[in-house]
Amino acid sequence: MRRLHSTRRFDSRRKIAYNTSKPTPTHIMSNTDSALAKVQNLYMLQAQLWNVLDAKNLSPNAREEAKKNLKEFSSLLRAADWRVMGGEDVYSALKEVQTEVARKLNGRGTISGVRGKVAQRH
Repeated sequence: MRRLHSTRRFDSRRKIAYNTSKPTPTHIMSNTDSALAKVQNLYMLQAQLWNVLDAKNLSPNAREEAKKNLKEFSSLLRAADWRVMGGEDVYSALKEVQTEVARKLNGRGTISGVRGKVAQRH
């Protein structure tokens, strides 16, 4: 008769038994890793939005792509933790970029040179 193997494993150093029948993830994303990923995505989108601010004229396709990027940027900005991104001044600068790009996409032009302000802080 064949013997069934238990799905529990005992760790002799820790003196605990745990279930090994369920697969364990190799990497569990912590809250800090998740927050850093959001901020990294914000900075990547910020670079794309700077291109929108620098462009003289946007083609219809570029305008649609910029609107999608702005929507994602806004969502990430609401979800991101300002403490992880470098402080409230960085958060304020990113909000300014969001406002300027929205104004340009709506045809109202930009107010100031936001790109210079943000670049000086980094």
